[in-house]
Amino acid sequence: MATTVGDIAVEVSADIGPLQRELARGSNSLNRFGGDAKSAGVTFARMGASVAAISASGPT
Repeated sequence: MATTVGDIAVEVSADIGPLQRELARGSNSLNRFGGDAKSAGVTFARMGASVAAISASGPT
């Protein structure tokens, strides 16, 4: 038969600084990628408009 003598408290801690830094780096990389993709989309849209304008002008 077991007898309870008292409560046991366990505290676990960790240094999450490195994890936070790496997550921030990943977030920054994704933000840069998103900006580059948006910029490429704008460039392709402009190219498409230019090609359409040239095509609409007919043969020279």
